[in-house]
Amino acid sequence: MTKTNNFIVLGYFLLPIILFNTPNNFIQLNLNDLLIIILAQSLILTLCIVSSIFLYFLFLKKFSFFFHLNINAFLFFCLFYYKTVSGYFQYFESFHYLLDNIISLLIYFLAYIFILYIFRKDNKLYKKFLLNFLCIKFYFIF
Repeated sequence: MTKTNNFIVLGYFLLPIILFNTPNNFIQLNLNDLLIIILAQSLILTLCIVSSIFLYFLFLKKFSFFFHLNINAFLFFCLFYYKTVSGYFQYFESFHYLLDNIISLLIYFLAYIFILYIFRKDNKLYKKFLLNFLCIKFYFIF
């Protein structure tokens, strides 16, 4: 695992912890809450690694393991904005109570397929995209 892959994967799992610990939230948190947040992110990291291994073998090793791991880390980070994304489709809830959630999940699935399709050949392009996105998020924190 290269330093770039380490930075991408760990960055996308530490970013929600850092984003949550704003000065207002940090004053209200005790040590147990912070440990629970870190434990939850560790479990998500484990789940991401297991799903990446599964996808690596499912796609018959057409993509590298670190490619799947980086893309899964990015999409797990994007799931923190699920409520915001599903809020855009709240109109469809009047037809069926799950329709807005189904549309949101479909968007995440299509984003995953789109990322696989676009970045499958250019190894440096997807790393550059993920690093730039991560650096921009870290920049706006501090």
